[in-house]
Amino acid sequence: MNRHGIRIGRTIAFLGISGSGKGTQAERLLRALPRSVDISTGGAFRRIAARSNLVGRFTRRVLSRGEIMPYWAPAYVWLNAFFERLKGDESIIFDGAPRLVAEAEMMDDFMRDVGRPLPIAIYLELSPRAARERLLARGRADDNARAIAGRFAFFRRNVRPVIAYYRRHRRLIVINGEQSPAEVWRDIRTALQL
Repeated sequence: MNRHGIRIGRTIAFLGISGSGKGTQAERLLRALPRSVDISTGGAFRRIAARSNLVGRFTRRVLSRGEIMPYWAPAYVWLNAFFERLKGDESIIFDGAPRLVAEAEMMDDFMRDVGRPLPIAIYLELSPRAARERLLARGRADDNARAIAGRFAFFRRNVRPVIAYYRRHRRLIVINGEQSPAEVWRDIRTALQL
């Protein structure tokens, strides 16, 4: 129960380089945790990019270059999900977010304000070489060489400090992402005591 008398679930953020399997493992966790809600900024951005309006064209351009969406974009996705989908007792699973320390701090502030537990980050650790091979094999339209290089540079510059943030606050679980998806899932279940 939180301070408002509402039964609450867990808040879990999946972090990792592009191709590390964040989406795959987030889907598995979504099925394993009762009353859980997934919030995928990447999926939301791809849906927005498919629109023919101003923000859709802007998003499409940013994604095709492997660049980062502005800070307001993930906040919009999260807040929209919070306002529209959360009753209060669900577990929340973030797929690929937060990606900036400022986002991690904002997420912590929001969780504190509404009386939810602070997020635990699961970092799927994978080498850039293995990640590149996986990305090229999956053949998604935004998995071109330029976009991949941009996402890897972004990860080094921005997501690594987020990982350090969670480590510093003792809310980081590191999982060997070089393993098969089944082995990664086994390690996640063990770490979360599922």
